[in-house]
Amino acid sequence: MTWKDWRNALKLGGGIYEAIWAAPVPPMDVEILYRTPQVEIQGEPFEPEALPNGIAVDFSLNPIG
Repeated sequence: MTWKDWRNALKLGGGIYEAIWAAPVPPMDVEILYRTPQVEIQGEPFEPEALPNGIAVDFSLNPIG
């Protein structure tokens, strides 16, 4: 998943989104999400029930400025 793809992340409601990667999970993509200034991670990464060996990360977006 790239930054462009994050625009298609699942909207969970309340300003929270969920990015999901299927196995094999590209660690650099997850790292980019963590290091993006306007992204606030909401909890630890987890393995989605419907995607064994995948990774999901819940996050919110904060405006820069």
